[in-house]
Amino acid sequence: SRAIKELRVLFLGLSPILAPENKEFLSGETQLPSGLAIAPDFAATVLSDTKRTVKFLRGVKDAIDDCLKKIEDKPIHLLYAGCGPYATLVFPLLHFFRPDQLKVTLLDIHQLSLDSAETIAHKIGVVDFIDSLICCDASRYLHPKDDPIHMVVTETMAQMLYKEPQVSITLNLAPQMVSDGILIPEEVIISLRAVNTANDFLRLTNSLPENGEVELNLGNIFTLDKNCLNLVDTESNGMQIWLEDIFIPEIPEQYDQLKFFTEIKIYNNHFLKAYESGLTSPLDFKIDEVKEGDCISFMYRISHVPELKYKKIQSYR
Repeated sequence: SRAIKELRVLFLGLSPILAPENKEFLSGETQLPSGLAIAPDFAATVLSDTKRTVKFLRGVKDAIDDCLKKIEDKPIHLLYAGCGPYATLVFPLLHFFRPDQLKVTLLDIHQLSLDSAETIAHKIGVVDFIDSLICCDASRYLHPKDDPIHMVVTETMAQMLYKEPQVSITLNLAPQMVSDGILIPEEVIISLRAVNTANDFLRLTNSLPENGEVELNLGNIFTLDKNCLNLVDTESNGMQIWLEDIFIPEIPEQYDQLKFFTEIKIYNNHFLKAYESGLTSPLDFKIDEVKEGDCISFMYRISHVPELKYKKIQSYR
């Protein structure tokens, strides 16, 4: 936690994003056909999400190590999509490696973020790792086929994969990697769970008994990974993904609320679990009068406001 705070202070001091001449470009999100790209100043604040930053850094470090072991032709190529002004999930790791081992492409929709990242790279001595800086929409970027990508790092998401373009970026970039390329995060898993709200409160106040049951998982709805292109409904022009239906079982009465949970498998054994980050805060399920035997149908809509859509399609009782 202390190291992340120091890193935030360091990057803020090195970055030009707060210079007076950049004020008019700093705020204001960019609406893309694939979702909302957050503004550079807000992108900078995500470094304050400490567990998220620490766990992603550990996962990316292990992934680079594994990639170096299995790829003979060096340097390996890491593409960081939505790098923001600090390239937070990669820059702190580069001192563990050499430029002949690893090269990095930084991609962002905001030129100000790329300028900031380039300035920081010079000042902390990692500019030799940077292969290119590309200002574009990552969900539409086409990488040259003669320049293999071994890793893609992208964290452009909110809970339930709502509003931001993580899904579209994954669908676009994952297939452009080498066949055994590594996507970070490896999986984003959305599930529907019944929650014991009394025990949930005790957990949040660190007073839950050891055997206290908080959640009952009713099923995983969507797992976003590098193979998700296979799920896209091509008849809808790639605008939707049909997902798993969930049949509501008999739920013990102490579980009095339904919620969506988002959890992230960053890489191997590095997980960001519920409540550990702003990315994994559970959200309410908003259908009234759900009972045993009901079937809930889910689909993910890909649009300028991407979101998980759901409806009750039948009831057996």
